[in-house]
Amino acid sequence: MTEAPALGERLVDSSAIDESLGQILSSARFKDSAQLQTLLKYIVEESLKGHDDALKERIIGIEVFGRKPDYDTADDPIVRSRVGLLRKRLAQYYESEEAKGTAVRIVIPSGSYYPTFVFHRVTNNESKSLQSKDESQIVVFHNEGDIQPPVGAPNAPTLSRKALRHIWVTAPVMSAALLFAVCIAVPRWRKNELYLLWKPILENNKTVLLYTGTVSPVYRRTADPLDRTTSAGDEDLPAVPPSLSPLETLPQNGGVVVPVGEGLAPPADITADLKVGALMSTYRRNLSLRSGLGLPFVDLKGSPTILIGAYDNYWTMDLARELPFFLDRSIKIRERHGQHRFWSTSAGSDSAITEDYAIIFRLLDSKTGGPVIAIAGLTTCGTQAAAEFATDPEQLKKLADIPRDELARRNLEFVLRASLVNCTPTSVDIVAQQVW
Repeated sequence: MTEAPALGERLVDSSAIDESLGQILSSARFKDSAQLQTLLKYIVEESLKGHDDALKERIIGIEVFGRKPDYDTADDPIVRSRVGLLRKRLAQYYESEEAKGTAVRIVIPSGSYYPTFVFHRVTNNESKSLQSKDESQIVVFHNEGDIQPPVGAPNAPTLSRKALRHIWVTAPVMSAALLFAVCIAVPRWRKNELYLLWKPILENNKTVLLYTGTVSPVYRRTADPLDRTTSAGDEDLPAVPPSLSPLETLPQNGGVVVPVGEGLAPPADITADLKVGALMSTYRRNLSLRSGLGLPFVDLKGSPTILIGAYDNYWTMDLARELPFFLDRSIKIRERHGQHRFWSTSAGSDSAITEDYAIIFRLLDSKTGGPVIAIAGLTTCGTQAAAEFATDPEQLKKLADIPRDELARRNLEFVLRASLVNCTPTSVDIVAQQVW
């Protein structure tokens, strides 16, 4: 059992936390993942010991994942990715039958590596416990080794009458102070860089439109350059680069390739949709998903809109046409004024893309009549990287140099550089930005 931390003149028994930790580690969602078991055990045990410095990203990378002391956390996001997976597994565990009757719930809040312990009172009468569920739940936030024991916790030490009288006198004051702290802390948490960036979408009461534009078509070869009609039974060919319009053709063996319907959506674009959809779900926003060769303006007008993709999304290209950074037809992002810089993809010796660029822009009052946020990479890999950046509160701390009022209330545009391995982003950085 983990040694209980001292609090003043008494000890808090941590056996309930240890017991819950053991149940989690042996559950179906954790028993086959030694890495997640080690990570969760480390976070909980260091928290109980009051070792706050041990719960920093770099220290966790060194102690749990064996990284070198000087490793770059920006280039190697192993801790962020694994803790994100850990949060997901914990949520799945607590929704399962295995978690029924647990005395302590262990939660790792988003944007932090410090665990929160939620204690449940244990009573002899299960029905009474269920009826008073709200009363029997105490949320305790760990802070510098202090762990407040829940009332009625198993094996809690007996206190003297003097101590009990002190608790009865101070409890109302402490409760009021805790309520005041929560009232202050919650709004501050909600208004981090993530919330401020998405504020125009999240605070709009209309259904959010998520449009991924023209999905990458599947093509077939034809000898007749006038052939523009296809059927579902035609032989499929590999999809052409996303920069090719469905109406364009490529010479090949004396013929052309033509689109077969609307084709398939690239996996990276689907990942971007899932990231944004999960964010909207977190804030309980109604979402309307649209994709295809085109979206009528009447469907767009007045709606808070999220656009995914660049060259395969007409509305992204149209709205970005006059912005500080725009996408040209040579598959580059260009700066309209200033230094007239430009950015393009880089590939390794095996032709795999190792570096891609993307833009994210937010228009508060666009030609559509509603707020718009667009996430667009030069390739779909860049789009995926930009979507991960735009939905990750840790990465969005890179926007902290923008005044909070401007981040919440002004038009914005960023150019992002993403380092990639097999289309998966390993790091994303801002290389240019404009606020107006």
